[in-house]
Amino acid sequence: MKLPKFFNYVKETVPDTELSYTVLPPARTQKDLASWRTAIQMTEGHMDSKWLLQDIYTEQMDLDGHLAGLVRKRTAALMRNELQYIRNGEPDEAVGEWMEKQRFKDFVKEVHEALYFGHSLFWFGKAKGDEFTYKLISRKHVNGDKKVILKNQQDRDGMSYENALRLREAIEVGQPLDLGLLKTATYYSIIKRNLIADWANYAEEAGRNFRTVKYKGKDMEARNQLIAALKASGSGGIVSVPEGMEVDIQNMTSSSQNQLFENFMDYLNKEQSKLILGQTMTTDDGSSRSQAEVHENEQAILLQGDKMRLLNFLNYDFYDYLSKWGINPGGVFQFGEVADIDKMLERDLKLKALGYIFTPEELKKRYGLD
Repeated sequence: MKLPKFFNYVKETVPDTELSYTVLPPARTQKDLASWRTAIQMTEGHMDSKWLLQDIYTEQMDLDGHLAGLVRKRTAALMRNELQYIRNGEPDEAVGEWMEKQRFKDFVKEVHEALYFGHSLFWFGKAKGDEFTYKLISRKHVNGDKKVILKNQQDRDGMSYENALRLREAIEVGQPLDLGLLKTATYYSIIKRNLIADWANYAEEAGRNFRTVKYKGKDMEARNQLIAALKASGSGGIVSVPEGMEVDIQNMTSSSQNQLFENFMDYLNKEQSKLILGQTMTTDDGSSRSQAEVHENEQAILLQGDKMRLLNFLNYDFYDYLSKWGINPGGVFQFGEVADIDKMLERDLKLKALGYIFTPEELKKRYGLD
C-alpha cells in the first residue's frame, strides 16, 4: 500500500530486535453499526485482522466523553491503591522505591487497561541494570493466536515472539482471543454518535420557523414575489404582504421530541455504565443515598476483582521476570490499605492538640505532598 505524502504514520522499532512495524493512525471515517459488525467478524475470523476494531476503539474513546470518563473512573479506583512488595511479612523498601518510578506505574496501568482493549503484548528486551523500561506493542499488530507481530496492520503473518516469551523479553496480558470490554461498549458509542447527529439536525430544522402562505385567486406573480421576499428575509425580518394574503408562522420545536432524544441517550449511557462500572448511580444524579450506597458496594466488588486480576498477573506471570532487574524472588505483590485522609487528618489534629509536632518530612510522607 503506497501512502500519500501527507499521510501521517509512525514506524516503530522494538528494542533489541530488528523488527520494525508501521503504525497507521486510526481511520477517521464515519462509523455505523455495519462497520462495527464487520470489524468484529474480521477479528473473530482472523485474529491478525484486529486493526479495524482497534481503530474503532481508539476513535470512540476519543469522541465518547461518557465512555472515556467511565474507563478513567474504574482505572483511577485501582491506581489509587498502594501496591507493595512484601518480603518476610514486611514491605521491601528497596523494591518499593523501584515500583514508585513512573515507568513501572505506567506499566501497571496499561496492564489493567487490557481489560478494556483486549489481549496485549509488552516488550522488555534485554534489561539494562535495574532501570525498568517496556513498550506496549500496538495491539493492531499483534496476533496472539499465532504469536506473531505484524509488520503492516493488514498482514496475515509476521515475526514470531514465542522465543521472546521464553527468554522473558516479552509478556502477554489476557487471552489471545480476548477483545476487551470495548467490544460491547463501542456498540453503544456508535449509536450515540449517530443519535447526536440526528438530534443536531432536528434542532437545526426545529429552530427555523415554518411559514404558511395563504392567498386567494390565481395571481401567481404576487405569490412568487411574496415567497421570494420571505426567503430573502431569512428566519426573521419584515415583509410587506399584499391584501388578500396571510402568512402563518409556526414554531416546530417539540418538548416531547427532545425528551425522546434525551431518554434514548440516557439509556445508552446507563448501559455503558453498567458494563464498565457494574452500576449507574455513582455517575448519575437523581438517585437516593441508600441506592447510591448499594451501587457503591457493587463498584467496590468490581474493584476487588480488578485488584485480584492484577495481583494474579504480577505474582504468577510477571514474578519470574523480576530477576531481570536484579530483584531477588521470595516476596509477594499485594495492595496496602488505602488511607482515609479525613480520619488521618482528624487523628493528627488531636495529636497536635496534645502537643505532638509533625515535621515537614513526616507530613509530606503521610499525605503524599510534593
